[in-house]
Amino acid sequence: MTTVNAVCYTCRKLLELGNDTKESALLRSVKISDGVQSLIARLNITPAFVIAKDGITSSNAGTKALAMKRANVLGQIQPGIPVWQTGDESRFLKTPYVIFPGNTGDETTLRKTVEILTGKE
Repeated sequence: MTTVNAVCYTCRKLLELGNDTKESALLRSVKISDGVQSLIARLNITPAFVIAKDGITSSNAGTKALAMKRANVLGQIQPGIPVWQTGDESRFLKTPYVIFPGNTGDETTLRKTVEILTGKE
């Protein structure tokens, strides 16, 4: 059986529109985050792991898409990057959930994290 890792990502560059306000930029960020978490919520298979990057996205993915109310903290997969295991009430039971802060690591840290999780380190 072949394992497939799916990735959904958004551009890390701030999308700036003409005559933009802080409020409209925040609303746009929330809509993008909602779109990402809705993809997780519609999964019909149990993922081997979930990584969410940045604050709003991580919060929405955990509370909305994964329906987490409790989690076991497994530790850090890399410095400053916590790994939780979803609780019994979660949509995907006992699934590793990596909360990847937006300002953590360098250009290779996310790739290295995936390699650790997939055993290809």
